[in-house]
Amino acid sequence: MIVWTIFRPVLAGERAAATSDARPLARAAMGGAWLVGGLFLLAFFTVHFGMFHLVHSVFLNLFFPVFDTPSRGFPTISLYLHVLGAYWPFVLVAAVAERGGFRRAPSLLASLGASGEPATKKPGDAFMAPYRNVMRMHVLIFFFAFASFVRLENFFVYTVIYAVYFFPWRMLKPTPAPPAVT
Repeated sequence: MIVWTIFRPVLAGERAAATSDARPLARAAMGGAWLVGGLFLLAFFTVHFGMFHLVHSVFLNLFFPVFDTPSRGFPTISLYLHVLGAYWPFVLVAAVAERGGFRRAPSLLASLGASGEPATKKPGDAFMAPYRNVMRMHVLIFFFAFASFVRLENFFVYTVIYAVYFFPWRMLKPTPAPPAVT
């Protein structure tokens, strides 16, 4: 999702459309700036979210160890390879759950309303979206600690996880009434 969000404008041709009237040298410079900026964002978010997920995995392994013998310290690469080999279908389920992020979003200029303000979303919303999942992870760490302490059954724990990540909570929000026609 991070890679798609960063490089979607280039892959969808939005950058080319925005610079089509520019001179070749200006287009090349703009393309280079997009590439360097995109690579910086990719490196930043890979390390940033990688650390979130690493710490989250440490807590998960502490509360619900993958192997019967509890490990100490950070999990080893063999543990991650085992989890990936055993649970790879859940990566596909997560991709299906996040399929809305792969749609081609309208460009910022196309989404501006009559007043010049964004009609739907703010420009930074695409980069803030992953933080909602980070917040979910933080809340779930407390839930995992509670579930481990009271020895909840796995089925209940999985039900809560799927409800937090995959239930369409947005459908519970009331839809705004359409504007009155005058």
